[in-house]
Amino acid sequence: MFKKGKSGNPAGRPKGAKCKVTIKLMERISAIIDNNIGQIEDDLQALCPLDRVKAFASLLNYVLPKQQSIDVGRKIEAEYDALRQLLESCPEEAINAIANKVMELQEVHLLNKDDEKQD
Repeated sequence: MFKKGKSGNPAGRPKGAKCKVTIKLMERISAIIDNNIGQIEDDLQALCPLDRVKAFASLLNYVLPKQQSIDVGRKIEAEYDALRQLLESCPEEAINAIANKVMELQEVHLLNKDDEKQD
């Protein structure tokens, strides 16, 4: 028996992995749609334009990826963490070259901003 809070698979299920029931259900639904696509298209065409748009829009939820809200603070923190890890593993020469390039780009950016203000 496992201890409380522990499992036989500490890494857990891989992200995005589907269970067997979900896979079978998806295959079955896909087969039904494939076998009836002509009827589905006819039924959609038979709807009034407003209802057709509503039906089409509701179907988009099943084919488009879901939008995720982005917490800007967490995103910036994650970017800095990734940069910190990269810098810790890079040779000193590479870090200096990157720093010089960043300063060069900042100078060009500031010059471009000054030119825009003068126009």
